[in-house]
Amino acid sequence: PPLPPPRLSSSLSLPAPSPSFSLRVLTVPPSVHASANATVPFLEYHAKNVGIRRARGLFTLVTNPDTLLSPSIITFLASRSLSPTRFYRARRRELLRPPPAHLNGRPLALLQHIESLPEEAFEPPVSDPPRLTSDGRRVRFMWELDLDASGDFVLMSTQAWHSLRGGVEDGDNVHHDTRLLCAAAARGLTQTTLPS
Repeated sequence: PPLPPPRLSSSLSLPAPSPSFSLRVLTVPPSVHASANATVPFLEYHAKNVGIRRARGLFTLVTNPDTLLSPSIITFLASRSLSPTRFYRARRRELLRPPPAHLNGRPLALLQHIESLPEEAFEPPVSDPPRLTSDGRRVRFMWELDLDASGDFVLMSTQAWHSLRGGVEDGDNVHHDTRLLCAAAARGLTQTTLPS
């Protein structure tokens, strides 16, 4: 449900409109939230799918409102080297302690604070253990995907999103992101995990 003012969009520092950048903020009215199925506590993919359907660019990034993009990811996006045969992910990095309370509601100051932290301030990167059979042989899958925190950053061509019909909107909110990435791989797209 919408939070009380100020809205997240009001705290963004945006460049002037240009042919290479546009931003639209979609706000779901409280009446829609009130009429939604009460068994689904958070309508994540309902909202993401609205954004996917309304996307006008060649590529669409689906992310979460609490995701901050690192300078290396911004640099990669600015390079415009995306391929329509790939889908892109970035792994989530969790802070070991919450940031100072005085940074709440100040996204630029929060980002600057996080960028100044040493590596020890973050949880160690997750590495998936190899899947082994009972006799110690490695299990090979048709595709091997990086599925850690898989819904925090998924970027692919808008056409690919439309061919997948967006994300799953069933009532349990479990493994939707994983199912989406498996569906993308099954359609022949190759996963690229960006450095975080």
